[in-house]
Amino acid sequence: MSKYNGDIDRENYYVYHVPYSKSYEREHIGVTWNIKQRNNHHKCDEITVLEIIPKNGMNALDHWNFARDREEYWQLEYGLETDKEKVRKAFKKAGQNPNSWNWKKQWLHKREEMLVHASNARKGKKGIKHKVTEKTMRAVKIAAAVAHREVECPHCGKLGGHAVMQRWHFDNCKKIN
Repeated sequence: MSKYNGDIDRENYYVYHVPYSKSYEREHIGVTWNIKQRNNHHKCDEITVLEIIPKNGMNALDHWNFARDREEYWQLEYGLETDKEKVRKAFKKAGQNPNSWNWKKQWLHKREEMLVHASNARKGKKGIKHKVTEKTMRAVKIAAAVAHREVECPHCGKLGGHAVMQRWHFDNCKKIN
C-alpha cells in the first residue's frame, strides 16, 4: 500500500481505498487509472493505493476485467459490499431475477430509448443545416481557384502557389539587387 504521488498513468490501473468518501458517505474501494480525478470525485483528504495493476501486454478489456476482479478481492478483504452484490440487491428490490441479467439487451434497449428521446426533443426545431445550391458551389470553386492560382516571381522566375510565393518571393526574393 502506498500514498498516491499525483502522476497520471494510463498504462496502469490503481485499486484505491478511501477511508471516508463524502460523495458516497461511507468507506469506498474502487479502481481507476486517474487517481487525481477520483480524489476530486470523492472529496476526500486521503486516498491509499492498495494495488497497481500494470497492463503487461493485456488488451484493454482484459486489463479492465482483471482490475475489476482485484477491486472485488480488496472489497471482500476489507469486508465491504462488492459491486456485484449491490447490483443483485438492486435487481431484487426491483422485482427482477438477478441471475438472469442480459446486460447487452438492457444496454441496447436503454440506448434505443435515449435515441428516441433525443430525436423527439429535436423534432420541429430548425438547425443551422442548409442545402448548398449550384450557385454557392460555383462561387466556392471560383474563390478556391483564385486563392490557389500559380504565379511567377519577376526576380527569379520561380513558379508556385500564390500564398506561399508572397512570403518568399516578389518583394522578399533573394535575387533582388
